[in-house]
Amino acid sequence: METIYIDQLFFINFIIDYFTLLCSGKVTSAVIRRVPIALAATLGGCYACVCMLPEWTFALHPVIKLTVGVVMCLISFGKETQLLRCTVVFFLVSAGFGGLVWAVSMLGGYDLSGKTVYLPLNWKVLVLSFAAAYVVISALFRRFDPAAAQDVKPAQVTLCGKTAEFSVLRDTGNSLFDPISNESVLVCQQLYLAPLFNGLDIDLSGDPAAVIECLSRAPGLQGRVRLIPYNSVGGAGLLPAFRPDALIIGGKPVSNTLIAMTGAQFSTYGEYQGIY
Repeated sequence: METIYIDQLFFINFIIDYFTLLCSGKVTSAVIRRVPIALAATLGGCYACVCMLPEWTFALHPVIKLTVGVVMCLISFGKETQLLRCTVVFFLVSAGFGGLVWAVSMLGGYDLSGKTVYLPLNWKVLVLSFAAAYVVISALFRRFDPAAAQDVKPAQVTLCGKTAEFSVLRDTGNSLFDPISNESVLVCQQLYLAPLFNGLDIDLSGDPAAVIECLSRAPGLQGRVRLIPYNSVGGAGLLPAFRPDALIIGGKPVSNTLIAMTGAQFSTYGEYQGIY
């Protein structure tokens, strides 16, 4: 009889689920929220442990497996407009990873016949299989999905102790700048900047001049807001903008950049919510 250590079983499945979800988020250019992903991976680890209990073998039913996977995606990507896309990619990455684990293990002389949740594999097999799955899935999406090939990165804006997260596209043709300070301007959809202004009676979709007037009276925003003129194919106008306390794009701090707000949607499927 084979001995199964519950802590090792949980830890291995936690690691696999965490990096599978992380891979899915990166492939789909979703905003990476590591705490929710860790919570979802914890659920996956607990589910793996439950499946090994003799009285809980019904948990291996495909419907329950599918349900647990969907719940994990809801926890990880519930705030994404492209939730369905993230979920589909998660199942593809999981299937690809599982198939590669099986293939690599068979080539390495491991007998996995009859195994369902517990795989007595070494770390080299797991790391090699996951790396191969990530490369294959990423290559497929960048080949057949033009949006995945674009330079989309997660962004985080902090203002007066509040934080907003979204994805931004690096647009080399974006020449928008502040004519007063000559600083660059990142443009984001108003919806994703709303968390920064919770508690303030401000209609961000209103007249830009009225928005700036309201913002200028808010505590901590005096002297930090202005109107940015723009000229595009769709016409010309003004965008309300503010200077953030901090801006992080792709994990790196960005300085000398203003944040402008617009009601326009930048991508058809919500792959990104801003451009810079």
